[in-house]
Parts: sequence; C-alpha cells; structure tokens
Amino acid sequence: PCSLIISTPVTYVAGLAACAQKGIIVKGGQHLETLGKVKFIAFDKTGTLSEGVFQMLHFNEIGNRDRKEVLAYLSVMEASASHPLADALVKGAANENVIPTNLQLKEHTLLPGEGVVGVIDKKKVHVGNKRLFVRLGLYQAGDSSTKATVEGRVSTAGKIGFVSIEGEGKT
Repeated sequence: PCSLIISTPVTYVAGLAACAQKGIIVKGGQHLETLGKVKFIAFDKTGTLSEGVFQMLHFNEIGNRDRKEVLAYLSVMEASASHPLADALVKGAANENVIPTNLQLKEHTLLPGEGVVGVIDKKKVHVGNKRLFVRLGLYQAGDSSTKATVEGRVSTAGKIGFVSIEGEGKT
C-alpha cells in the first residue's frame, strides 16, 4: 500500500525508486530534496498515512444519473485497473452497498497519465483526471459551481477524479 503522494516532474530516479520499493509514491525528485531540509512534520488523521491506504472521501454525482448506478460503473472500471487509487474507489462503492454483479466490461484500456476507458453494457465509460476530461471537452461543459468545487478540493491537496457514462444526461 502507498503512504504518500507528492506531485511534480520526476528528477531523482534512484531516490524515487527507493521510495517506491518501500511503498511510498513521490512524483518529483524536487520534493525529496525539499524533505531533506524539513525540521518538523505534522500529519493529518485521515488514515492515508497512518493506515497506508487511500480512501474515497467524497463522491458527488452531476447530472441525472442515480448515485448507485454511477458508483457501480466506477467500481467495474476500477476493479480491472492497476493504479494505487483503484482499490480505494472499489471499496468506496462497496461502502455504499454497491457491488455490481451484472455489468459486463469490455475494451478496458489504460490512457497513460489520464485514466481508463472501457465499454460497459454498450456505453462508453471514462474514468480519469482533469487532463482527460479537458481533452474530451467534458470539463469545460460543466457548470461553474462544479468547477469551483473541483478547484476547492484540489487546493486542499485532494486527488480529484471524474467519471463519464455515455448516453442520456451528463455524468
């Protein structure tokens, strides 16, 4: 399980590899250099560091799809994914009693640096980061209050992801 995520460009490969072997993800050698100068560290109590696992803290659905339906699609997509947050998303859905059993996933494809795409019950589904949803034109189509919520979560060091399900309505 991963204990820490820090993001910027990668520069110190040996230090990053050593951290990865110990279950620590550091996206950027600059942060390793900065950590060498730190005198005090304060940790939060969300469980990410103390328990060594990620958790889905918030899930907001946008559009006219049912929350459990969106969580079911998300769970199916992430059950086949290998990134560190996938397990947290599947568990987050299960915590809301969403355990999809009748959804068929096809064409599950990794989009490096962006997310995943697949087809569930003949509907194209995207799960990924803001970069993916900007590229797809879906982020720009969102209303201003949704964008403000996203930016607010990003500013508090939250990891934000998006889900879109092809078909009627926007999600």
